[in-house]
Amino acid sequence: MEKIGAEPDVVLFFDVPEDKMVKRVLSRNQGRIDDNIDTVKKRLEVFAALNLPIIKHYSELGKVQKINAVGTTDEIFDQVRAVFAAYEAKFDDSVHIVVQKAII
Repeated sequence: MEKIGAEPDVVLFFDVPEDKMVKRVLSRNQGRIDDNIDTVKKRLEVFAALNLPIIKHYSELGKVQKINAVGTTDEIFDQVRAVFAAYEAKFDDSVHIVVQKAII
């Protein structure tokens, strides 16, 4: 894999089952004009094809922290905070953290 920029110490993977992701997208108030079940599933397929190889690569390096993104915002944030706290304690101010957010 070609390296671009800084190598992350940790990669967060927000894990959500496809059916929950589809439901979230279809129920949001400010959806895209093309938000329908077929389009959403296609966007999820494209996201998976482009991003899961990256997650696999960093998993093999032991850098992926999986976040169970099913739950309340506070529950999910608590998981993220715990990851950051652990790395902050371990690496102090030298942590390079990559956070990728899927906008589908």
